[in-house]
Amino acid sequence: MPGPASSLPRASVRETVAVAAGVLAPMLAQGVIVRRPAVTALADRLQVDRRAAGILRRLRDRHGPGPVLLRIPGRDLAVVLDPGDVERLLAGAPRPFTPANREKRAALRHFQPYGVLISDDAGRSVRRPWNEEVLDHGAGLHRLHEHLVRVVAEEVAELAGEEAGSTAGEARSAAGRAGSAAGPAGSTAGGPARSRARS
Repeated sequence: MPGPASSLPRASVRETVAVAAGVLAPMLAQGVIVRRPAVTALADRLQVDRRAAGILRRLRDRHGPGPVLLRIPGRDLAVVLDPGDVERLLAGAPRPFTPANREKRAALRHFQPYGVLISDDAGRSVRRPWNEEVLDHGAGLHRLHEHLVRVVAEEVAELAGEEAGSTAGEARSAAGRAGSAAGPAGSTAGGPARSRARS
């Protein structure tokens, strides 16, 4: 993957509009964090994913496998087109490639204000190892898996019995109860931990 953005090939205005309208806009319309069922169903009927793949394929055919720079008002975006570059981006987080960009921070701060994904370097260095420890990272099954499965099943049954159209606050509350079923294992380092007593 080339280094400086100035060395990347630039998409034409027409290509930029095509990516914005055919790739980014449908993805945002369907909901990046919380999916919008009606919009997603429409997108499936219109096969927007297939169209988006075609747009990106044509971009790669013209500019090669490396990232392509899109000049968007107020922001330059590099579109990654090669699996090897995707692996490098993921392996290079949080430096030099931070996942905590402004879009992710804006989307996740309501649900996970202390989440590792949107933490700065100092917060991430503390929260990531802590999360891996309490989540039994690398283990086949979490040490509390039987308890977790029972609590999640109870919460799902409770939600299924309620009327549709729960507010975002109610959904966060239910997710918090299920997520904090194991006590500290369900919370995020640096953030408030909620627990629900279960027998």
